[in-house]
Amino acid sequence: MNNSASFANENDEDKQVFMDVNGRPIYFSEDWNVGIGGGLWSTGKALSFYFANHAEQLSSNLMKLKAPCKQTSGPGVSALELGSGNGFLSIVLAAALKEQGYIGIDELVVTDFADHLPLISRTVEANSHIFTDKSDDIITSTQCKNCQMHVVEHQWGVESVEPVLLDKKFDFIFGSDLAYRDSLHAPLIASLNMFSHSHTISLIGVTMVDTTPSFFTALEKAGFCFERLADGLLDPQFRGGTFGIIAIQKKCVANM
Repeated sequence: MNNSASFANENDEDKQVFMDVNGRPIYFSEDWNVGIGGGLWSTGKALSFYFANHAEQLSSNLMKLKAPCKQTSGPGVSALELGSGNGFLSIVLAAALKEQGYIGIDELVVTDFADHLPLISRTVEANSHIFTDKSDDIITSTQCKNCQMHVVEHQWGVESVEPVLLDKKFDFIFGSDLAYRDSLHAPLIASLNMFSHSHTISLIGVTMVDTTPSFFTALEKAGFCFERLADGLLDPQFRGGTFGIIAIQKKCVANM
């Protein structure tokens, strides 16, 4: 089965339909007042389409790779978004894995600096329908059907006191536009190392013109393998450009 995704520009009860994932609207409103994380950059759009268009393959690979290190009590995976900014990618991921009945997410933790958390929370609340069956009543954003979602502060490279992050390893880590400055490389890699078990997959969306080779050199020195996904896996509108999705793992993995 294939998911379909498209960007839309409609209004429903004053909420902007920013994207459609297989017929289900994703509501999102940019807020640049919180900083650069308040908007959705092109790399984030490219990664969101990857989630929507390849949910079956993503779900299958996550389940195979996480089985030896399963930490959640349900059938799905634990997922962490680093540097979310606005919560949009987490919502798209949850929608993509849910819509076609794939094994989804038991726990989803969305992180950024404290000043971005209100926008993330608004995005989650606007999309509470993603976490219900269409016949269900709408439920609160933090008590998702078959999924626990948490919006918490995390500063890269610093051990968190948040209970949902303390001494925690995740099956899947993701984010976009995280390594656009050299000064961000060391703390980002420290967080990847902090939250990864031996089977964790991380998918990081990057713009190759501002993510310098030093990031990939530092990844290797920290004991990670990485692979740029084939350009053909991107939605056609993002192919042939500077966008890239990088798969990262403590040991090499292919075919994501």
